[in-house]
Amino acid sequence: MRHRLLVVPAVIIAVAVIAGCGADGTTEAAPPSAVSTTSETPEEGAAPTDLDGCVTASDATLSTNEAESTVARVAIMGDGDVGVVISYETSRNVCPWLPLAERLVEAGYRVLLYDTVSGTATDHVVDRAVLLREQGVDHIVLVGGSLGGAASIVAATEIQPAVTAVVSLSGGGIDTADAAPMITMPLLQVVAEDDSPFAGAAVQNDAAATQSPGRELLVLPGRVHASGFFESPDAEQVLTAVVEFIQAHAAAG
Repeated sequence: MRHRLLVVPAVIIAVAVIAGCGADGTTEAAPPSAVSTTSETPEEGAAPTDLDGCVTASDATLSTNEAESTVARVAIMGDGDVGVVISYETSRNVCPWLPLAERLVEAGYRVLLYDTVSGTATDHVVDRAVLLREQGVDHIVLVGGSLGGAASIVAATEIQPAVTAVVSLSGGGIDTADAAPMITMPLLQVVAEDDSPFAGAAVQNDAAATQSPGRELLVLPGRVHASGFFESPDAEQVLTAVVEFIQAHAAAG
């Protein structure tokens, strides 16, 4: 296990099961293991014209993915043989994740972004991984922020064949206490030391994930949350850490 810039307060804030949280660190009232639903449901099988106004058909292949337990508007960028599923936090959308998505596409990865229509957070991660596998992607990395990060950790224990690696930024909103000890693939967690209670949850996950080879915990100063890292002074450090971690454990062909 390797720790980088690990700055943990002497008294770790108690870990709680919480809802997704905004980039400013304020929490939201959202039911555990649930995701936000959009106000409009697409016509059956109809592809969206864009995702959140920042991803269009010129940037990605857009579709509506209707799985057994979830429905989502999907954008797939790049055509690499290693796929990355990005699941965002409750209070935001795909747009703040574009710096990471674009960096990964440049590095040769196929990146799936999505907007939820119906279904739980964990089921969405599982179903989007299935979609990539149906397109011939054998190696998959799960990346998520806040609710999406915690859902990625839980989903990694359910997806078969197993995913290659997991990255969680400020994971929370779903109880990962049972899932963390079952993580058998590399796990990177990034969190701000004053982002309570997410910092405590990350420390607890790191301690419990003893079966995860090469797991890493990157704790940064402040209280920046999830995709807020990409808009912060630490943006380049976090982007580099995530991309290099993925390259180390799931190199694009």
